[in-house]
Amino acid sequence: MKIKRTTKALVLFTSLILIGCVTGTRLKDYQPNSLEEKEVRDFMVECFEAHKVGNSAKFIACFNDNAEILFDPPGLGDRIISKQEAEIEYSNIIYKNLASNLFSPKISIMKSGATFTCTTLRIGRSYPARVTVEHRFDLVKENEKWGIIKWDWKQYY
Repeated sequence: MKIKRTTKALVLFTSLILIGCVTGTRLKDYQPNSLEEKEVRDFMVECFEAHKVGNSAKFIACFNDNAEILFDPPGLGDRIISKQEAEIEYSNIIYKNLASNLFSPKISIMKSGATFTCTTLRIGRSYPARVTVEHRFDLVKENEKWGIIKWDWKQYY
């Protein structure tokens, strides 16, 4: 009986630690270290909120006109598409849960722009199980406006 209690307690404790490790900081809770980091955070919040509600036009507007976007429709393999191609492709398949599952954001500011990285969890009908996705967004600032110039990711099943 004592072993069962100890095992249950150990499982519960381990689960709580794993949940804490996976959830991390949310984007809205990210504390920027500079005004530029705040600008990038606020810009990315807007982009992810558009994605979350399925507003593909507003989401695609976050991209620079010269953007390279990794696109992976189920069964067709990965390919890089332009902003113009993304306007067509994403209007059909935008994932509405990206923003709600985003955690562990990091922002790096450089002279040439910024890099925003984060992790998301995909859970849905088209996935066999929970999928962890590490995203990388490269951003540029033109005419005092941030834009995503490159988006790619790696998935872990």
